Amino acid sequence: MQIVMFRNLWRSHRLSRNEDARRNAAGCLTAALHFIDDSSDGALEYLRAEELRGLRESDPRYILNLVDQAGALAESGRCDDALELVEPAYAKAKLRGDDGMLCVLAERMARVLLACGRREEALPFAAEAVETAERSLHHVVQVRNTRATYAQVLSATGRRQEARAIYQKELEILERVYGPDHGHTTHVRTCIDKLSS
Repeated sequence: MQIVMFRNLWRSHRLSRNEDARRNAAGCLTAALHFIDDSSDGALEYLRAEELRGLRESDPRYILNLVDQAGALAESGRCDDALELVEPAYAKAKLRGDDGMLCVLAERMARVLLACGRREEALPFAAEAVETAERSLHHVVQVRNTRATYAQVLSATGRRQEARAIYQKELEILERVYGPDHGHTTHVRTCIDKLSS
């Protein structure tokens, strides 16, 4: 039922002259990705067209749709398509000096490369995401997300002690802020345990 709803919304909005309706279409298609795989071609087509038109390349909603789609493509083994979406947006954000978008896109580049088995290539993007988040963002969730990605990449490249140190620092912060039994705290504790074994 939800698949049909998302597909119908996408079909009705994708050719609209209204920019918000077109973005809504991409959001519908991204949501549909959680239910079916064959919709990814349509979402990819939409996002490539948006990128070519240069519409709202700094719009956070567009970037988040792009990031979600790239993640879904990488997880389904379509690494080249995922990188084709993220690399140009990352390069533009870097040229513009847009730290907010650069942080999100560098983290996604790291995650895509990690999903594609290109661990060593993911490392500089993960490090850049953390550095950018800590330097310029005040949003604690984004800083935490970039650190978690960095720790995952470090662990995947065999640098388990460095990954463990990052998780340990996060655990101390989370225990102070949320307490020892909060979901975020227990998740980080589980990551540390896995690295210790």
